[in-house]
Amino acid sequence: MHAAAFGYRSLLGPEVEVIPMVMIHGRSTSVGSCSISAHGVHMLTARDAMERIGDAMAGSLNQWQDNPAVRAALLSKLKTG
Repeated sequence: MHAAAFGYRSLLGPEVEVIPMVMIHGRSTSVGSCSISAHGVHMLTARDAMERIGDAMAGSLNQWQDNPAVRAALLSKLKTG
């Protein structure tokens, strides 16, 4: 996964952030204290991953800091089962 992320970083250039993620889903799942591998792969619960994706989307609009409704609207579109 980290090799694929490296490839995408090379392809897309330095202005695009590429973060490899593993989403763990289940009712009572959790991720331990070490949630980032030595190679930069992030392990997140599905809920945390969706929140992080929503934050990234809202941040890319440069509006979420001034308008929490934008962040909330984007997060509402990213639902887990």
